[in-house]
Amino acid sequence: MSLPSLNRPRRFGLALLLLAVPACGLTDYEMLMRESQEREERFRSEQKYLGPPLQMPTQKDKEDREVPLASVFLRPPKGVESKPKQSGMMWRYGADSRSDFIAVDMAFAEDNKDFSRNVLEYYGRPDIAITPRQITALGQKSPMNIDSCEFSSEQRGYSVNILKDSSKPVAIVYIYKKDRAESARKIIELSLQSVGIDQGYSTAKMRYNQKSPWKLQAQSHP
Repeated sequence: MSLPSLNRPRRFGLALLLLAVPACGLTDYEMLMRESQEREERFRSEQKYLGPPLQMPTQKDKEDREVPLASVFLRPPKGVESKPKQSGMMWRYGADSRSDFIAVDMAFAEDNKDFSRNVLEYYGRPDIAITPRQITALGQKSPMNIDSCEFSSEQRGYSVNILKDSSKPVAIVYIYKKDRAESARKIIELSLQSVGIDQGYSTAKMRYNQKSPWKLQAQSHP
């Protein structure tokens, strides 16, 4: 049976699933189909709501070479610029005026001492409560530990997320239009699940460069 409405990678992926049917029961097959559908839906959501990965700010090393401040992969909400501008302790990635977001801010530190408080103090909210939680980024085996909080001003909402498992703690702050809070929160979750830090950086980058929801590697041709 031909599948004219499906693109080539998807046809190939479904063919692999069909070949697996004789080797497993119907329940296993249904689980594979469900996982493939969820993977494709997630991929389409990422393509719709997330932009290209952010370029990390750099600093000069001992040999006077420009090197990234940290090995962090992050896809921001669509409409957010890829290059940052420094604003105090934060690095700001501005957003297009048509976006639900105003900016994404990032900060980096050598250790966790007072880092969370310093980040919140930057926004004038040093005493706000922080909630620890975990997020498992796609393609990663271990969950990330994140300290999170939300607060708002008259027109802006803030989602502060501090990643503490990396070699250097990282703060990611999403600033969005307050009247778009509900849709912004969903996009923030998608963005955070794209994160790759330290050893996870290469995995996250490879997943992005693959441009496909299927776990396939591009074949080289002579």
